Amino acid sequence: MFFLLTLVSGIVIAIYVYFTWHFDHWAKKGIPGPNARFFFGNFPSNVTQSRNMVYDADDIYQLYRGKFNFVGFYHMRAPGLMALNPETFRNFHDNEFADMGDKEVDKMFSRNPFMLQGDEWKEKRAEITPAFTPARIKTMFPVIEDVCQRMNTYVQANNKDAIEVREMCAKYATDVVSSCIFGLDAESFTTEKPLIREMGIKLMNPTFTAILYFILIEILPFMRHIIRMPFVPKEVETFFVNLMRDAILLRKKNKIERVDFLHYLLELQERKGLKDIDMVAHAVTFFLDGFETSSVAMSYALYELAKNPDCQDKLRSEIRETERLHGKITFEHLLEMPYLEQ
Repeated sequence: MFFLLTLVSGIVIAIYVYFTWHFDHWAKKGIPGPNARFFFGNFPSNVTQSRNMVYDADDIYQLYRGKFNFVGFYHMRAPGLMALNPETFRNFHDNEFADMGDKEVDKMFSRNPFMLQGDEWKEKRAEITPAFTPARIKTMFPVIEDVCQRMNTYVQANNKDAIEVREMCAKYATDVVSSCIFGLDAESFTTEKPLIREMGIKLMNPTFTAILYFILIEILPFMRHIIRMPFVPKEVETFFVNLMRDAILLRKKNKIERVDFLHYLLELQERKGLKDIDMVAHAVTFFLDGFETSSVAMSYALYELAKNPDCQDKLRSEIRETERLHGKITFEHLLEMPYLEQ
């Protein structure tokens, strides 16, 4: 019995020491930061799922902002640094950013410009940024306008009941990015669960297995070299690869001339000889950057307009006045409405 108690006590002590022995990592380097908790570190919500872990990060930020340029924290047992101002982050990003992607394990996500460094980061960034110049966006305006018309039809058909705004904005964002990237109609306003949106959700929401894997490598970092798991599920990778391949074949076979993001990628492929997987990676980057961000921003914008009828009336008056003067609102007219731009 004594042996068993000793063994259990030894195991408990060993686990405690393993999780806490380097909680003084940042203190030894003279870097400030909050005290870490056993097992949780400074991000308990990542384990308890009681709230989004960004609130844990915000708690740290609010506690130290204005006092230091950066602070040290612990994600479970792994030390990390949090930049507290744009200058510190910019210096890190430009001069000390380490390679975080593995192209063999994660063929798509590792080619995202956010996951690259040095010359390769500059090269990929130079490839993709010209696609988002005002002139290029202007050429995509008719594509976006077409989606707006479909959303208008959807609202008119469902205006007798309350409309779930977040869902409507998600439908809009899905149709815009699908049309601009792949040149296809996702049919979000006529289909309950369009396949591309379902795949987008899987792309942005890690599976339970992936969550367990990330917890494992946080606890046992060496396991990342033994068990290698991509961020993007194989099913999702296969879907987007096939979708891009089919979109390219359809466009080339039917000699479709349509100025959108896919058209830009095809031009880029001719000039630089991009591999198919690089084109898919660029498309997925656009999808990630344009889907959730746009739909959430739209949802909150509409929410604020609903809360402030005076702002809503002022904006409506400006839009109607622009329509009265020009008949139809173009890309240039959008830029000429100061209240809308605010």
